[in-house]
Amino acid sequence: MRKWILSGATLCLAPWFAHASDQCVALAKFEMANVSITSATSQPAGTFTSEAGQKIPGLPAFCRVVGVATPTPQSKVGFEVWLPEQNWSGRYVQAGNGGLAGIIFHPLLAQLLQRGHATASTDNGHQAIPIDGTWAIGQPEKVRDFAERAVHVTSDIAKAVVARFYQKKADRSYFYGCSEGGREALIAAQRYPEAFDGIVAGAPASHWTNLMTSFVWRGQALHGTKEGYIPESKLPFIQAAAMKACDAKDGVEDGLVSDLSCRFNPRELECKGAESDQCLTGAQVSSLERLYGDLRDPKTNVLIAPGYVPSGENETGPIGGGVRQYAFGAAPGQSLQVAFSTGYFGGFVFERRDWDFRTFDLTRDLPTARQKLGALMDATNPDLTKLRKSGGKLIQ
Repeated sequence: MRKWILSGATLCLAPWFAHASDQCVALAKFEMANVSITSATSQPAGTFTSEAGQKIPGLPAFCRVVGVATPTPQSKVGFEVWLPEQNWSGRYVQAGNGGLAGIIFHPLLAQLLQRGHATASTDNGHQAIPIDGTWAIGQPEKVRDFAERAVHVTSDIAKAVVARFYQKKADRSYFYGCSEGGREALIAAQRYPEAFDGIVAGAPASHWTNLMTSFVWRGQALHGTKEGYIPESKLPFIQAAAMKACDAKDGVEDGLVSDLSCRFNPRELECKGAESDQCLTGAQVSSLERLYGDLRDPKTNVLIAPGYVPSGENETGPIGGGVRQYAFGAAPGQSLQVAFSTGYFGGFVFERRDWDFRTFDLTRDLPTARQKLGALMDATNPDLTKLRKSGGKLIQ
């Protein structure tokens, strides 16, 4: 009897899979309050090409739902939901964004789709490159969308779309994000503890105000003057010296620095004669000391942000990551630290398009940022009682 029931269930699913593309197209007419679905299209297996021309190969057939949510009249939260048309895992996994958002993170959606999950992502309420903060000027509701609301609104929408498409709710729902997406993950854990069964907060930019302050403070040293800038040609030399000083401190010389207490002294690299790529000027040494040094509140001496660990100076990473791009950049003023902090302080805090990171004053401007946006932006509440009571899990 059990075999007959299982076989019957399989046969019942077959017609649904056969008409998955029709089910997908029908989602274009799915009505939800304050939500407009702009398109619902069945994407064939193979390579997906985004509107920006980005090509992602090796995808299964899926239903792509694109829409906009307007939780407030000022809001315009863009979202996408991707639904595998066959072999769904039964899980919904939402993808976090990065930087100052403004885009849909298609590569991460693709990775989750390839694992068989229904997935979704949001632009966090605006369209811009992820280092641009000018959209925040005069737009407090868009700032709130970015800070916390867009992710929550998208989760509600996507879960409803999943249930409609598969004719059942997801067995489990998860959130996965890194950096800004990691901050979003902790916002979900702290402020919306019943939204997800499991949350992964990778490298979370949790104390956003302190992080952006450390970015601009170090950016001033490395990029505020022509003399303090360290060109890329010197980074291999700096990294080699740091590795020589710190690699073996953990007991094994293996190309990895595991002893984070290593205190590498940049003064040892100062030029004794003519400047070259094998030494640093006095101004460049001072810049490097600020990179490695802890940033503390000048009034209370409380730690704001720890210094960088010596050893990654010449390292790059995926999607523009790595100390090389973050701290040093390809030219003066072109580091990601300067770009992100300018976008935040110029757009969010001071709301001035002409704001210059060189004018930042730690004693004056950090309290201003904390008072205006700290409670909204910082994912720093340690009380996860409600998450625990709801049965939710968090990996950080």
